[in-house]
Amino acid sequence: MKSIVNAFIMISLATLGLWSAGTAVVEGGLSFERIFGAALSYNPALPKLTSFIWLYVFYSYIVLYLGGLFQFSDWNGNISPLGHVRQTPIEEFSFMPLILLTCLWSC
Repeated sequence: MKSIVNAFIMISLATLGLWSAGTAVVEGGLSFERIFGAALSYNPALPKLTSFIWLYVFYSYIVLYLGGLFQFSDWNGNISPLGHVRQTPIEEFSFMPLILLTCLWSC
């Protein structure tokens, strides 16, 4: 539970900083709700298996950010929880993937 609260606070602070900087330089400002919704998409809880988690995070990074370079199949990205995160603002934000990922990884 502590990790969920800590992650939420850190994501919220980072979002506040991003929104503040964006509002200062973008004419017309940015929607805080849109920025916060996009940031919350990356806040699933992590299980207690720390060494496995770091390996999994590394795997997710390789597949999602370098997958196009290495031409991985789509199923490789679906193994990663980040592969199920909506790409806001391109895709419509939804709480359901957030809730499912959080329940899956914190139980």
